[in-house]
Amino acid sequence: MRRRDFIGVLGGAVAWPLGALAAGERARRIGVLMLYVESDPVGRAWVGALQEGLGELGWSEGYNIHVDYRWPGAALEQIRHSAKELVGLHPEVILSGGSPATAVLLEQTRTIPIIFANLVDPVGQGFVASFSKPGGNATGFVNLDTSVAGKWIELLKEAAPRVTRAAIPYHPPTAQYFEPLREVVWVILAHFRKAAFCCCSRCGHVGNALALSIMSTAMLASPPSRSVQ
Repeated sequence: MRRRDFIGVLGGAVAWPLGALAAGERARRIGVLMLYVESDPVGRAWVGALQEGLGELGWSEGYNIHVDYRWPGAALEQIRHSAKELVGLHPEVILSGGSPATAVLLEQTRTIPIIFANLVDPVGQGFVASFSKPGGNATGFVNLDTSVAGKWIELLKEAAPRVTRAAIPYHPPTAQYFEPLREVVWVILAHFRKAAFCCCSRCGHVGNALALSIMSTAMLASPPSRSVQ
């Protein structure tokens, strides 16, 4: 799908202000797939911002728009289940809260427009063909450029100039963006005496990561924070 098609889907929010819903016309439907549990204050804040933005554009939940929220948290199987549910509801657009949600949604549909947010390197992850011409049915917003990885190390060295060893734990299912950054970070970490990545794909791995971090003089916690909860 071309970018102009996405603009057409979302542009209706501006063209049809509150009160313009014609008699007998159905409310528009949006799906939202979060990577938080419903009680998480950060996730609630994100949803609050979405609702505020929709309101400013004339959309009111329960009146001219219906929003289906799913809160699977970081468990990949729950994310898949929630994605399947949302796609089955046939919304006009789905908002994805990050890389794992976007990947699973694209497995489920290649026709429903998907707007992603809070992810890194959508081209490298195969979500879009390019930034200028995303193609397919996905487009959205990137919150971290690969060049920023170098800033992590610069800030660490400024904050703790005597650091010589560093550990970076990460959780593959919820940090899929990390693979495109791996080579970049390895180059940057070259000036440390010792550096290591620690894959935390199971609960048992978390203890290994913590042990590695204790042996290190610094730990870089890869976002999202769920990687080290």
